[in-house]
Amino acid sequence: MGRKKKKNKKKDEADRGSFLGLSQETKNSIYGIMMFLMATLATLSFFDLAGVAGEYFDSFAHTLFGWGFFLIPFAFVIMGVAFIKSVSHEIQRSAVWGTLLFVFGFLGIFYILGEGDMAVRIEQGGYLGLVLGYPTLRFIC
Repeated sequence: MGRKKKKNKKKDEADRGSFLGLSQETKNSIYGIMMFLMATLATLSFFDLAGVAGEYFDSFAHTLFGWGFFLIPFAFVIMGVAFIKSVSHEIQRSAVWGTLLFVFGFLGIFYILGEGDMAVRIEQGGYLGLVLGYPTLRFIC
């Protein structure tokens, strides 16, 4: 008489908590494709080829990112690759946090190295550059 196999409790718990019964592999693929679509939208809006959605995205992104707007497609591609590459397991938080730190760091540098009053610096580094650049600039100067 054979022995009964033990059930994998972790796998059963993960299956019960999954969204719409999708596996983690499928969810990561969906997120990766969404990131690539956002990179395409950002690139097309940069060249004024994305229509009305691109105009809204362009004005929103220029407000938040300033001159760092060109980094946004790269950030979306990096995150898309990270999602696609981690098909069989959950996305590593370090990839997302690293991408955010990369973008915030550059925006802060644009804010710090910009010239003029605060309004001009915000145009150069965006409001997200202000978040990181202003305290750094006040600490240095």
